[in-house]
Amino acid sequence: MGENNQATVIEYKIGIVGPTRVGKTSMITSLLEQGKELLAGTDVSIEAVGKTKARINRYRDELRGSLMADEFNPGGMSGTQEPFTIELAMSVGSSKLTWAILDYPGGWIDEESRPSDRQNDWNNCQAWIKESIVLLVPIDSAVVMESSTKAELQAANTTLQISQAGEVAREWVKGRIKKGEPGLLILVPVKCETYFSDNGGKRDKSADLVDRIQKLYQDLLNAVRQEIDGATNKPEILIQYHPIDTIGCVEIKDARWIEEGVRLGFQADYLVRPPRQPRPKGADGLLISICRQIASLEKNKKRGIFSRVWRWATEEDEKLNKAIEKLQSKDLGTRVKHL
Repeated sequence: MGENNQATVIEYKIGIVGPTRVGKTSMITSLLEQGKELLAGTDVSIEAVGKTKARINRYRDELRGSLMADEFNPGGMSGTQEPFTIELAMSVGSSKLTWAILDYPGGWIDEESRPSDRQNDWNNCQAWIKESIVLLVPIDSAVVMESSTKAELQAANTTLQISQAGEVAREWVKGRIKKGEPGLLILVPVKCETYFSDNGGKRDKSADLVDRIQKLYQDLLNAVRQEIDGATNKPEILIQYHPIDTIGCVEIKDARWIEEGVRLGFQADYLVRPPRQPRPKGADGLLISICRQIASLEKNKKRGIFSRVWRWATEEDEKLNKAIEKLQSKDLGTRVKHL
């Protein structure tokens, strides 16, 4: 760039751990949509890259068709069958900062349900997660909120694969400590529209939601804190809570746990709020927090985001750098909690 025409491309890995069909694609789509809102009117764009664009467009088409038919069935959305790298890029011209998020079949985190011939693939997923600067833990808020009896709470733990997620989170922290780099763990309740009143809902059960999630995920949180407290050299590891309305225009009208063989399975019926258009909320905080984490990582290395390519730094690099700095300085909003 400048005298050298080489494009500036910087990539950060982001890990994700959650059960199958929890709503990972809807979470990423919400992040993308609200990222576009935050960057509107600037020179900076945020877009899905490569095959990710086709995947998100397919999800959008499935969702719009469902909403137009006045119905919503999260279990009817396509699930992940093979490992897939989701790529989102913030860019100005040829200057690009990419977030690479590895998605994989949610059942792989459970040793019993993981196919024996996919162990090497799972090992690669674990290695990716250990190298990630951020670990996202998507949580189905309905499973959390619509369980009350002992049997339902046990089923909720199994459905959300909390024990397995805790093991992954512990290993992620070990990876951060070994590298001596800061990390950010984010609990991300998804499909929260029913439990918030700030986006068209009639009830506010947001305090109950965060309380229940902290109780359900206490072992995971304890495991992370044990690793941090036991480390000799402690990098800054933050834990946050970011609830997201991934759809925004739906609401649970009936929820139940039903017998599925030897276990209970969760089912819910939804109503669609007029005008039947997606209206995500809360994912902007994810974007801001990830930008903060990038800034923290580079500050920890005593360099700016683009200092590694300073010889070719251009006006485009500066615009992208300023956009990230501006985003990371924004307020996270009232939904976000520091745990």
